[in-house]
Amino acid sequence: MMANRRINARIMTRRDTAANWETRNPILEAGEFGYDTTNDIVKVGDGVTPWNMRKPLTADNSANALTWSMISEISQSGRAQEFFKIGDTKDIFVTRDEINMGQDDRVVVGGETITLEVIGFNHDTLSEGGGTAGITFGMKNLFTAQMSMNITMGTGTNWSVSQMRQWWLQPQILFRLLPVDLQNNIKLVNKSTRTNSNTATLNVTQDRLFLFSETEITGGFQNNGMLEGEQYEYWRTIKDGTIPQDRLKMLSNGSGAAVSWNLRSPHIDTPQSGGRPCFRSVGGSGNITWLLDGNRRGVCFGFCI
Repeated sequence: MMANRRINARIMTRRDTAANWETRNPILEAGEFGYDTTNDIVKVGDGVTPWNMRKPLTADNSANALTWSMISEISQSGRAQEFFKIGDTKDIFVTRDEINMGQDDRVVVGGETITLEVIGFNHDTLSEGGGTAGITFGMKNLFTAQMSMNITMGTGTNWSVSQMRQWWLQPQILFRLLPVDLQNNIKLVNKSTRTNSNTATLNVTQDRLFLFSETEITGGFQNNGMLEGEQYEYWRTIKDGTIPQDRLKMLSNGSGAAVSWNLRSPHIDTPQSGGRPCFRSVGGSGNITWLLDGNRRGVCFGFCI
């Protein structure tokens, strides 16, 4: 008869709120369980990895189950692709505000949930400290509000000084309407864009929120031998950036109509544009087209963590 053997093992369970777990960021012993009472998730320690970098044992193992601070720590660890995949989504709520555009023109922005998607890993160059940002996110669809690249028609086609970049996407307007935890973890990255359609000069800007170039979507639109960045993995795998149908985006986070959306690339002068300042855009049917800099169209921004 086999003698009874005592198995020398124990199950340890710790519990705390999400805020306390994130702040203390302990290393759980190998086999030790930790329970996040806020998000109803469990993690198991390995004796090496801090709490914020451990995958949760939960049915929802997506970015939606993690705070932006957790996502940022994972991104900076270089292990983002172990936790996430291209096309993973995370919803955020953008606070509502009413913006005075001048001449009794007021636009309501925010007050809505938007869905973000992982569109690239280690794609964008960090402006500070060298290296690349671990994760790039982009909007799956568009805001309800539509905005122009320049409030004043005919201002120009230089992304770096456009009113879209300097006003709408900067801290004065949109950035401050994002969740604070997200604001605190968005990285400053370098984006390359031609200064205008007729020169062979690429201008590098440092951006937290940015619009996409045509190259970053389609992989093409070469002018004067230069491409504005590189195509994101999302547009090579989940979507095909060369196919119009795949480039469709809808207002109101997908519940509204398909409309044109702005790109940061300047448009090459054509007889149709008559030499007027224009930016490239994706049309309402997904075609690549152009719009006068003062035309209001959908807003789809990206950022890096």
